[in-house]
Amino acid sequence: ISTPLISFIQLVGLELVGGFLVEHCTPPPVQSTSISTTSESSRPESVDSNISSTTKERDETLPITSVAKQLQSSPPLLHWYLHLIFQLRPEIYVQFSTTAVPPISVTELHRAHLDLYIEYAEDKDSALVLSETELYNHERKMTPLLLFLKAALPLGGIHITEVR
Repeated sequence: ISTPLISFIQLVGLELVGGFLVEHCTPPPVQSTSISTTSESSRPESVDSNISSTTKERDETLPITSVAKQLQSSPPLLHWYLHLIFQLRPEIYVQFSTTAVPPISVTELHRAHLDLYIEYAEDKDSALVLSETELYNHERKMTPLLLFLKAALPLGGIHITEVR
């Protein structure tokens, strides 16, 4: 199944689309659960202009979850995209302040990304990668999978039992 984003990648190419996606990637939209008691007609005009400017800003960005949803039908492309965001925009994907809880949608992406690393990572056998390395350098040598696990495990989306 080809989505508009997959068609765009086929038309323009991975390198150009990758740069565009990374540049315009944003965190997932915040789900508001509060119910407004103010009717729309009684809102001040400045509030309406703030809403339209926020909507306009959202229209010009690409939330990580929206892009991931469009790439779901192509697991290798989804792995490519999540790995790109992990490397180039970690503040959106794995680096949250110590007091912030990552959005559930991001931790769900972490679980999917772990499965994709297991399936598609080039050097997923960390033991093999480390076999060529001196013992004193083991801590410095990291595969992309190990780097991802080191960043994602503390956020709680992936449990240590899933990694085994």
